[in-house]
Amino acid sequence: MALFNPTSSSFVVTVSRFDGAGVKRTATITLAAGELKTYTNFLDAVFQFSGGGAVTFQSPDSNKRFIVSTEVRTGGTRFNTTIPALEFAGSNSPSFSAGITVDASSRTNVGCFNQSSVPNPIKVTVFDNSGTQMVGTLNLNLAANAWGQAPVTAVVSGGYVRFEPTEAAVCYAVVVDNGTNDGRFISAAEYRP
Repeated sequence: MALFNPTSSSFVVTVSRFDGAGVKRTATITLAAGELKTYTNFLDAVFQFSGGGAVTFQSPDSNKRFIVSTEVRTGGTRFNTTIPALEFAGSNSPSFSAGITVDASSRTNVGCFNQSSVPNPIKVTVFDNSGTQMVGTLNLNLAANAWGQAPVTAVVSGGYVRFEPTEAAVCYAVVVDNGTNDGRFISAAEYRP
């Protein structure tokens, strides 16, 4: 992973990691003007941790912008999932990740970060590419401030996922190539008619 400060002044980034139980760990990283910091294993270097979770980055001044790039190495193999910055907090509106596939060459994982301080049951429904045929459901039952992820087990090609959180959450899908382990991150777009 890399953090880049494109501004002309130094500032501190507060990094918070939330695990599946909602436990929060916080660290700070100082970025000098124009500095690029790279990490082979960000979670280990900053938090002495390995595993899954949600990570948030925040600077004290909203005008201080930084760029985050991710790359993950597992078991000596390198694979890449680009994760875009989220500018806004999630809500409890339904959200959708379109373009998922589960077949012999691809798998899909869905996940959410519960941004609320109370438990958040999230209903996940998988639809085929026609949008009229439901092909599967699952539930993510997240503790307060917790992250969780689960596989989609239904076979689907070019389908989509609907997330229905009870409380504020940010959700996503990741379609992973089974041959290379490269993932395509699909941020869920919120929609409330």
